[in-house]
Amino acid sequence: MKIDPKWHKDQVDLYTAEYLRYEVYAAVLKEILERACRIYAPLAIVQARPKSVAGFAEKAARKAFKYNNPVHQITDLCGARVITRTQEEADEICEFIKANFTIDEANSLNTRARLTAKEFDYLSLHFVVQMKGDPLLGVDPRIETIGARKAEIQVRTLLQHAWADITHDRLYKSAFNVPEKFRRDGALLAAAMEHGDGSFARFEKGFSAYEGSYAAYADEDKRQQEMAIAKVVLRNEPRAENKPAIALRIGRIANAAGDDETTIATLEPFADVETLEEDALRLELAKAYLRRSKRQPDAPDYSRGRTLLSRIIDPGSAGAAKMLPERRQMRILQAEALALLAWSCQDIHGQESQARDLYRRALQLDPLNPYHFTSLLEYEAFCTQSHEFMVAVKPSLLAAVTACRSHAQVGIEVPRAFFTIGKLHLLMDEPYESLSAYAKAVAVCNCEKACVAPDVYDEELRSLRRLNAFRSPPPEHEWARELLLLGKSAKRASRDLCEELQGNVLRKAEAKEPILIVVGGASPAIEEEMRKYRDYLAEALAGFEGTVISGGTDAGIPGLVGAVTEEMRRAGTKKFTALAYLSRHLPADAPKDKRYDETVITDGKTLSPHEPLQSWIDLLAAGVRPQEVRVLGINGGRIAAFEYRLALALGAKVGVMQNTGRAAPELFDDPDWNQMPNLFRLPMDSATALAFANPLPAPWPRDVLDTLGQIVHAKYCEVHKSKLVDPSVLPWGELRPDLQDSNRQQAAYAARTLRKGGYGVRPAKGTIRYPDFTPEEVEVMAEAEHGRWNAERLAAGWKWGPVRDVANKINPALVAWRDLPDDIRRYDRDAVKGLPEVLAKAGLEVYRLDPGETGR
Repeated sequence: MKIDPKWHKDQVDLYTAEYLRYEVYAAVLKEILERACRIYAPLAIVQARPKSVAGFAEKAARKAFKYNNPVHQITDLCGARVITRTQEEADEICEFIKANFTIDEANSLNTRARLTAKEFDYLSLHFVVQMKGDPLLGVDPRIETIGARKAEIQVRTLLQHAWADITHDRLYKSAFNVPEKFRRDGALLAAAMEHGDGSFARFEKGFSAYEGSYAAYADEDKRQQEMAIAKVVLRNEPRAENKPAIALRIGRIANAAGDDETTIATLEPFADVETLEEDALRLELAKAYLRRSKRQPDAPDYSRGRTLLSRIIDPGSAGAAKMLPERRQMRILQAEALALLAWSCQDIHGQESQARDLYRRALQLDPLNPYHFTSLLEYEAFCTQSHEFMVAVKPSLLAAVTACRSHAQVGIEVPRAFFTIGKLHLLMDEPYESLSAYAKAVAVCNCEKACVAPDVYDEELRSLRRLNAFRSPPPEHEWARELLLLGKSAKRASRDLCEELQGNVLRKAEAKEPILIVVGGASPAIEEEMRKYRDYLAEALAGFEGTVISGGTDAGIPGLVGAVTEEMRRAGTKKFTALAYLSRHLPADAPKDKRYDETVITDGKTLSPHEPLQSWIDLLAAGVRPQEVRVLGINGGRIAAFEYRLALALGAKVGVMQNTGRAAPELFDDPDWNQMPNLFRLPMDSATALAFANPLPAPWPRDVLDTLGQIVHAKYCEVHKSKLVDPSVLPWGELRPDLQDSNRQQAAYAARTLRKGGYGVRPAKGTIRYPDFTPEEVEVMAEAEHGRWNAERLAAGWKWGPVRDVANKINPALVAWRDLPDDIRRYDRDAVKGLPEVLAKAGLEVYRLDPGETGR
């Protein structure tokens, strides 16, 4: 195409005269977009410039076939670009542009809209805009200079920018035909960038949620540390505009622990400051005021809290941020404010319908929020006095469970996520799934260093009452209530049974400690399989002095407990009380086992979770600390699966035998529970069962055990001196505490180990003579020592693994004696052979017992 040189020169001269106006245009656009990004995308990159005269000359020449008056027809003579970190930020910047500029739709470009599902290409959005004339975010639009001139604003993510900067122009603006290979490579890169944007968005969203709620999931030590740091930073921050964000951190930390006084004192000075954090800050402040008011409408704190919430929900025209289109985060905060306002109506007679309407509005603003949804269902049930509609919304209930589960998996909204999962399953008539989730919530709340609000259990209990305000609670709801009350009781500093459960106590006699609960399969269908575990139970109960609690039917594991009890009773070796918990009505094929010493009959119509719950109610009423209770588990069905989780949640030590089927492997595969520090995977080994279920009190004072532990360790180092880099052979003073304790425990257990071979221990008198163990005696004692070692290692947090790793507490020897390689068995044999020498150094003598003394 031939270009008229005079025409071209005239156009260049015209643009040269216009250039200063476009410089002003670029400066105005840059300032407006930078101010918008402070709100929507604080770390975004903003660029703006007029097209250079040389650039205009080039484009005018190349587009002469399209434009006869390019100075007035080309729409990108002023260009701006916003480069955001995530697509969500890009979308919000786009909404801002569309709300505040006049858009030339015909010349604007949305490449995402034109791509098919199978296409991957350039994804930037291009807006051709004109200024509207009014000041925007406090920036003068300079209409007298800019007039109706157009500009182009590009919005893209960092990854989209990288792709466009490196690939786009080369593919589409080259002077030659690009080979198909390069086009395909470009499309593959575009697909990778699009996937990356999605991954970054998910990461950003999840991490921001965790970061914003970190204090709710940190333990008490970390909470105190973060609080101290934030307070120092706030005190010494020189710039006033930075203080609200720091104060918000302190408020969130304090609020998570229910520290209303700190929250209010820290945040109130910033309640009226216009800042990007103002809504989040007012929300935290409102929480503290409303909680402190105890939802009493006449209290000044109550009024102040609701006023703060109304400013979030209906912001009016105050504040620079309110001039902008509603951000997604703003909608979420408004939804949280509405939900908190609804919460403030709880337990205030006559405001239930208002609470329901507020939850409904919250869900409209944040429709995927499972907590607003669940609260709305709760109030729908209360206001309509019906649960019948739950069937119609079951797909939504399942979706809400999935959402809560995803929160729990990444550690946000805990324990709220588990409480809500429990409630949702209860609404779907799935009691065992519900109890499992409630139990996990209890485990989180009762963790020693947990940072949760003091009224966390009371909130959930009120929720259950609302769900059943118009009817007698079904048994499943009553189980959930008892579980929550047990959790509340176990968490109390006094560790006594809370008042709400006092009337539920059935057995008021003192429970002789220690307490061992034996849990396992009781179905007659697996009766034959259960019989093979009899010897393990007999070994575990040998010499046990305390209370053994089990199911009480004559089937399965409870029946084996009854059989072993009767056998020991007849042999005169029974030293424990066998206690059973049964319902009023039993299956015909699983009648009551009369061999137990005592049976407590509950008011349950059939065997259910109520029986294990009742046993724990009675134990706590008797002053038993859950941490001192041990649970030995073998196999099991739904009730046993719940019983394992209940005991774990309350803090008991739960040892479940591996490879016994049904509830056992399910527990080990359950990510909610398989990392619990009080869950032990016991190998199928009698000696390990004995050592776990029947731990001995220390037979000697601590100073004697320290001496014996050091002697045991010295002997171990002598045998294993070749392991120069192994942490287990370090000098005693440098040895890890858990490894020191392992040596002490080996010494403490020595009397039991020796007794298995027919030997006793006594203070030495005169010359000490070492016994001459037979190979058979050594083998029996070595097996007992390995069982002790298994139980002690598992209690210290060690796990089985194919390769020994002392630093990470992994050992392949954590197996049954029969599965132990002979070269590893040698260590246990050597250990028991050396016991007489070790004990002798502490003035103790090993002697052979008379036949009548050995017993079990």
